Amino acid sequence: MNLFLLLASLQAIYASPPLSSEVIIFHTNFGDIAFRLYPKDAPQTSQQILRLVKEGAYRGVEFFRVIPDFIVQTTEVKNSTINLLPVEATHLKHLPMTLSLAHQDNNPVSGRSSFSFILGQASHLNGKYTVFGEVIGGQGVLYSITTLPRVSGTEMPELRVVIEQTEVVNIRKYDSKKLKESPELTAEFNTKYARPASQMVSSAASGKMPKQNILYAFVFALLFLFGSVFMHMNKKPRAMMALVLLAILVLVYGLVEYSLSSSAFPVSWAGIALFLLVLVSLKVMSRFENL
Repeated sequence: MNLFLLLASLQAIYASPPLSSEVIIFHTNFGDIAFRLYPKDAPQTSQQILRLVKEGAYRGVEFFRVIPDFIVQTTEVKNSTINLLPVEATHLKHLPMTLSLAHQDNNPVSGRSSFSFILGQASHLNGKYTVFGEVIGGQGVLYSITTLPRVSGTEMPELRVVIEQTEVVNIRKYDSKKLKESPELTAEFNTKYARPASQMVSSAASGKMPKQNILYAFVFALLFLFGSVFMHMNKKPRAMMALVLLAILVLVYGLVEYSLSSSAFPVSWAGIALFLLVLVSLKVMSRFENL
């Protein structure tokens, strides 16, 4: 650990907000990580994270985003009731070994269950994301995770880093516990936690490609619509209808991409919107046949 991280960690210790009496322990295949929450400064976030841990919702969750000297981030939990959370504790700083709740870009009231362990300089996140706790054990495990090679073109480690079990203990009981350290990466271990071949190809894993695809879809849809207006002005109805149909199909594709990549757009609403677009497409096709 370099001097900056050491000083920042000491600052976090001496300037720490009131801590929860409970200690949350993530038992991962790479070792144990223990942390406490900030229930007074970030009450909504702390309450939801603690509830999800007690429900066992984080079992099987992976660390999908790993950036050395920055963050290690969990995926969202599944099959649990999750409230969308606003940004809290904007006065707290993103210091090494603090916890930061993720949310969607440009939507601060969309925090759910995915969060990051801050490992380095992250002052640009201050006031924009909720700092809701701090790591009290297993710091070496987090740093060992950042040494793993990543899938080409992504921030996802080649080996699956999985939360296998979770535990909530009182601080007094925690003091007598011994955390498991990072294991030796043997051939057997690497084979057991090797990522499936389908995930080893650079794709949308980093979350950037879906956004680009959505943007391209709407740009092409607008171009097709402008083209249809031009064809209408030039009295070419067949070409106009063909361009309108293409615009609708591209919009359907963009809507599917958006609904799959954004928790702010419920799948039920996506289904209704897709159904209406299909009806419009059928209507356009029937007009096309009658020209």
